[in-house]
Amino acid sequence: MNYTLQQLRVFISVYELKSLRQSAEAMFLTPPALTKQLQNLEDIIGFQLFERTNNKLIANNKGHAFYTLIKPMLLEFDRINQLELPFLKHKKPTLKIALSQIFEQSLFCKISQIMQLDQSFDYDLVVENKTKHIELLLKHEVDVALVVLNEGEKNMLKDHGFDVRLYTDIIFDAYISRDLAKGFNGIEQELKTLKCIMQTQLKDMLQIKNALYFSSYTTILHAISQGIGYGFLPTALLAVQEKEMLLNINKQIPENIANMQSYYVYAQNSPLLSLIEMVFNAR
Repeated sequence: MNYTLQQLRVFISVYELKSLRQSAEAMFLTPPALTKQLQNLEDIIGFQLFERTNNKLIANNKGHAFYTLIKPMLLEFDRINQLELPFLKHKKPTLKIALSQIFEQSLFCKISQIMQLDQSFDYDLVVENKTKHIELLLKHEVDVALVVLNEGEKNMLKDHGFDVRLYTDIIFDAYISRDLAKGFNGIEQELKTLKCIMQTQLKDMLQIKNALYFSSYTTILHAISQGIGYGFLPTALLAVQEKEMLLNINKQIPENIANMQSYYVYAQNSPLLSLIEMVFNAR
């Protein structure tokens, strides 16, 4: 067990003031609480620091030696608190961003480009689902969230003091794995037997019987790339290497997914407003 900074300060106070009552008042402790701190310190170091006679504490030889050792250390610690910590408090701000996997690659590339010109901030990406994004915003545990919202969600966030700004339209195109398509004589005919892979929230929007549903676009991308079927993906947010694995088949399918709008959301009184605008308005 190690002694605490508080116990050392109690010892120094009693040693210098030579009074339990005055030390207790100076440290905003009751005399019994201060006495207990001092006794705990002596138990930890394994020897007594004071001789106790007639309800008085008189430092013994070991007490004098301990004071000589500890006092400079506490003075140095106070110096660090007064000089070093205020300097460290002026470190670069960290922008904490919540976002879905659908935006992760594109936003990471965008921020990296910005930081090549401006290294005055750090950032932290929290990749979660939309429900978690809204929860983190309401608890003010993130500075901004990049998320797809419906009208009810937008209005709720505005009522709670958040600004909801349009980020971009998300346009969905239909894709199939290039490797899978190589074995087809005609894609239109083969599509009738393939699974259509879509996001779970679209289950009731499109009445497709032969379909698989996943909760994230990353999972859908992997399923399409592996040749499980065809599906809908946001073209603008696909990385170059991902697009190379896929074949756009918009003209071969009858289904159509309406565009969705994404927003960046932040507290109206955010101290990082200028930083948020720099990151999300940069095109």
